Amino acid sequence: MSSIGKIVKQQSERSKLTQVELSRRTGGRVAQSKIAMLECGTQENVQIETLRALADAFGCATVDLNPSSLFGQVDLFIRMCDFEAR
Repeated sequence: MSSIGKIVKQQSERSKLTQVELSRRTGGRVAQSKIAMLECGTQENVQIETLRALADAFGCATVDLNPSSLFGQVDLFIRMCDFEAR
């Protein structure tokens, strides 16, 4: 299972969401079948739109679903700069 898949599964379990419910929370942007493939590790490559939709559904930042990615590092940096600017 990919780290993203593992995190999605953990977030779903914490939120007590089934794959179908999670798909609905994404507004249909992420199909239940894609969520299943992520969770079991058969889907390794994830588009940023998919990560954003899942993050929105969980109420978290995209970086929380993929903290080790370059995108995640850039997102974290931007959030830190925004925080310091306040």
